[in-house]
Amino acid sequence: MNQLANNLADLLRDLNKFDEAEMLMRVVLSGLEDILGADHPNTKIACENLEDLLDARRAQEEGRDFHGVDDRNELPMIAMGGGGAAVNNQLRQRPQSQ
Repeated sequence: MNQLANNLADLLRDLNKFDEAEMLMRVVLSGLEDILGADHPNTKIACENLEDLLDARRAQEEGRDFHGVDDRNELPMIAMGGGGAAVNNQLRQRPQSQ
C-alpha cells in the first residue's frame, strides 16, 4: 500500500501538485517510520523522495519569481515580451465558461 501511495505522490509531483504530493509523501514516510523504523532502507528512500519534492517545489517557486509570475495561472511576463501583465488582465476579465 505504501508503494502505491508513494507512486501516486510521485505522479502528483510530476503534475506540479506539490501540496497534495507533500501531504501524501509525509503520510507514507510516517507509516514507514512506524512500521519499519527510521533506519530501514525503504524509509530512507521515502525521506529522500520527500526531500526531492521539496527541492522541486523550491526550484519551481524560484523560477516563477525569476520570470515575474505571481500566480500559477498567469503567463510569464518575460515570455510575453514584457506584455504579460496586460494579457493576464485580459484573461481575468474574460467570462469563465462553465
